[in-house]
Amino acid sequence: MMSSRRNVSWSYVALITCLIASVGDLVSLVVFANFYPAYNSYSQPISALGASGSPIAREVSLWWIFLGLIFLTFAFAYRMSNDTNNPVLRITSWLIAAYAVGEEIGSGMFPGNHLAGHLTAMGIIHNIVGGIGIVALALIPFVLMKYYTRAIHPAFNRFLLTISMTGIFFFLLFSISRFSLPELQWFRSWHGLWQRLFVANYYIMLVVIAVKQVTESRAIHTGG
Repeated sequence: MMSSRRNVSWSYVALITCLIASVGDLVSLVVFANFYPAYNSYSQPISALGASGSPIAREVSLWWIFLGLIFLTFAFAYRMSNDTNNPVLRITSWLIAAYAVGEEIGSGMFPGNHLAGHLTAMGIIHNIVGGIGIVALALIPFVLMKYYTRAIHPAFNRFLLTISMTGIFFFLLFSISRFSLPELQWFRSWHGLWQRLFVANYYIMLVVIAVKQVTESRAIHTGG
């Protein structure tokens, strides 16, 4: 009983930190853009907010590092709310942590700087660590589908499958819009939007799995 009560408490910590980090990240993108008059949220990537040349680069970098620490807390709390020792849930918590370190803390510490149209050494590191974080985030629904199987959890399994397919779709749109081809100019003008939709898609998933963990922990605690 004591263990189940502790799991419920940790599940609430996971939910709260997930909401703070996810919602805070998305809202901050809108807020920061207002302090960068030359920035276009639809066409420019998120990394431009923290890159050299941005008037709020330092503030954005510090904010991303802070969010990374909140995401790390979420990863730890999610792991602590599960005492089943299931490898899938352990891997999921590590993937959340990898996203926190790579995409959030890594982006804050290594801005995506460009010089004469080319990535600097700092910018290359930014892409590498950020890429690792993004891959970790994209793997989460595939890993969780091993635990929430179609046979036992059909609705949630379909949700995870939808998130994974939608994520791949937005990632392809974001990747294709990088190319500076004349015939894709209209498509490139939405480059930043595709990235934001990609991130929002997975943040929805994180919030949902955090809510689900609360309900499952409470059900075990009450014997439901």
